[in-house]
Amino acid sequence: MSKSLKNYPDPMELIDKHGADALRFYMLSSPVVKADDLRFSEAGVEEVVKKVLLPLWNTYSFFTTYANIDSWTPSGAQITLIRHGQTDANLGKRISDAGETSPLNETGRKQVQDAGKKMKQEGKGFDIILVSPANRTQETAQIVAQELGYTGDIITVPELIERDAGECSGKTHAEIEAWYKEKTGKEMDGPHHYQVASEYGGGESKEIHQVRVRKAIDDIVAKYPGKRVLIVAHGGTFRAFNIHFFNLSIEEGFGTQSRIGNAEYYDFLAIPLSNRLDTWIISRLNRLTATVAGGVEAYDLQIPTRAITEFMDDLTNWYIRRSRRRFWKSENDWDKIEAYETLYHVLTTLTKVMAPITPMISEAVYRGLTGHESVHLERFPEFTRAHMFDSLEADMKKARDIIALGLALRGQKKIRVRQPLSSITIGEPLDAYFQEIIREELNVKEVKIEDMSHVARTICKPNAKLIGPRFGKAVQDVIVQAKSGNFQELADGRIQVGEYTLEAGEYEIAYEPLEGVSLDVMSGTGMVIAMDTTITEELELEGYARDLVRVIQDLRKEAGYEVSDRVRVALHGEKMEKILSLFSDYITSETLSVIDESLTEGDISREMDVEGIVVKVVVKR
Repeated sequence: MSKSLKNYPDPMELIDKHGADALRFYMLSSPVVKADDLRFSEAGVEEVVKKVLLPLWNTYSFFTTYANIDSWTPSGAQITLIRHGQTDANLGKRISDAGETSPLNETGRKQVQDAGKKMKQEGKGFDIILVSPANRTQETAQIVAQELGYTGDIITVPELIERDAGECSGKTHAEIEAWYKEKTGKEMDGPHHYQVASEYGGGESKEIHQVRVRKAIDDIVAKYPGKRVLIVAHGGTFRAFNIHFFNLSIEEGFGTQSRIGNAEYYDFLAIPLSNRLDTWIISRLNRLTATVAGGVEAYDLQIPTRAITEFMDDLTNWYIRRSRRRFWKSENDWDKIEAYETLYHVLTTLTKVMAPITPMISEAVYRGLTGHESVHLERFPEFTRAHMFDSLEADMKKARDIIALGLALRGQKKIRVRQPLSSITIGEPLDAYFQEIIREELNVKEVKIEDMSHVARTICKPNAKLIGPRFGKAVQDVIVQAKSGNFQELADGRIQVGEYTLEAGEYEIAYEPLEGVSLDVMSGTGMVIAMDTTITEELELEGYARDLVRVIQDLRKEAGYEVSDRVRVALHGEKMEKILSLFSDYITSETLSVIDESLTEGDISREMDVEGIVVKVVVKR
């Protein structure tokens, strides 16, 4: 760029047009921050507005619109759990179960003092402190209270105690491993000392422990609504809290990533989550916070800007879109309250994460949500590996990849998404929750899980232009062998075709239906799907019903109705009698309407072609 030639956009004009945040984000995500060359493009600034700033503002607007309609306000509740400081039992790798009586050692007391000081610096305050009966937690609670200047009650809750290790109580890890070998003749496979104690030594099982701690959690949530509660407990208790608050399986909750160190503390949402979509977005938020913090500390600002852009796609194009009905519904049930609490937490945390990069919009959204003086006076959010749920994120990614393939197949066959289809067949063993998401997103009646080798065969398509210079006249032999199925995929991304090795990029792996299979196939991202694209009469009528829902919603919007307004609707035209006999309940529930065939005039009416049939739609509030 040349100042004298003025061959670049005026920065002030860009700021006036797109905002300072957009220009700032674009520059921080560019090669300039690494002292590399940049070909400046106003289109890049516009892309930031489109992919980052507008999605954030639209999410904020969506949230506040429905929160105001429902008069929802954040509960103000906060549950923080801290594990006790180190004891000599911890130091000596002795199992510290419910019967362990050792106090904190000098290191443990120092750990807890430091944790209490950090809490005070962060501005944490508590209305009540709840503690397990163990000596090590009681001492921890007293030290933390002193550091915080807390003078309220410290209440002992017996259900918060660590698991009972039965015969293994007081044994070191080495002693338990030797004891296990003596009993079974086998070596222990991994650090499963409590599990061994449960299975062979009469110790408390994970399941019984979970029931016990869940009772304590339910009592705490019911007894201290809107309160800031500090729980002083154990590593096992933390896992039980994770399982209950994030709706995890026992296996997920006791995974290695769910460990908590001595005197470490973590915050939980005000209420336990029952919807896995909420758990997923909290996991993604924790991962984003960690990524942004790591990128900033490494002075590599392209890492946080790229992560923020990806998260905004997760938030708006997946979480919000999948959650809309939870906010729309009229009843204020637990699921709706959970959605509000989750999205409020996500937005307030996200604005803190984004504030160093997009200070203006982060300030506006944060102050609008909280009423606090400034997001720039808040501390950068804490994150924890224990609240990043790898298996949940991996399964959600698989489901989204399958949906992307299904949409691509629909596009290839020119079948609109509102047209229901009978089934999709996949090879990924996803559970019922993810199957339901796939069913809804792809508008299919059934999700089948099968061995895809019974549905489609893998084919290899060498790129003759790319491999020609390497193989010369042998190219035809490579193509013939690949077509005959004489190839093998290698672990390093290459492929072996007979005696020839093709590098990644020199071939394409595709799938085609086996003979006799009447399904359409689509592949990508390492997987293959198959869909039945035959459209029966009933499926066709349901497709029309879904189109009519869209038409009515568009007319509601054009008429300027509020989202909560209920309306009367008349539908006149070809096939209406059949459509309404089968799908009137669906149409009315989706559009907050009742069908009134006597209605001839309304606030708005329109005659239009809906996928080949002419329909007159009349709408009146």
